[in-house]
Amino acid sequence: KQPKNPENPLAPRQPFDELCGTPVDGYFWGRSEIESVAPLQLQLNARIDGINKLLRRQEDPPTFVKGMAQSAQFVKSRLSKPGGYLVDANPNGSVQQLAPTLPPDLYNSLHETVQMFNDMGGFPAVLRGEGDPGVRAQGHAAQLTQNASPRHKDRALLYERQIGSVGTKSYNILKAKITRTI
Repeated sequence: KQPKNPENPLAPRQPFDELCGTPVDGYFWGRSEIESVAPLQLQLNARIDGINKLLRRQEDPPTFVKGMAQSAQFVKSRLSKPGGYLVDANPNGSVQQLAPTLPPDLYNSLHETVQMFNDMGGFPAVLRGEGDPGVRAQGHAAQLTQNASPRHKDRALLYERQIGSVGTKSYNILKAKITRTI
């Protein structure tokens, strides 16, 4: 330990401050704030991509061409145009659209994932600007918002204290280094 120097108030202090909201033993940076919602975000993105692909296949379905004299590409291009038609001499030829059927519960898992994301992220309906059943007055909604926000306030205050410590140390460094008065 260094002896106290009255001319330098920073002598006994180290020049580093920790900025870590969720410390983890043996890991300098701590746990990421988004670690709990990142897998849900990936799941949500994958689900939306899957639904979009399914809807796109429903919108422009694959075509099965059998027994036609023309090439399948020619048949598909003719039938894909608005008002398009095709005449073929083969009576056994057929064209079949293979559009997938949409499951009735297509969006259920998407809504469940969004709800899990909101729960893990700490965003109840009142913080997302959505109404809750039974909330009729502005005062009641304000009270629910206050009750729902401590989780975010606690994290923000923790970082604010740590950043305030850095600011105080910076001010003390300036105070120790600048000899003239302002």
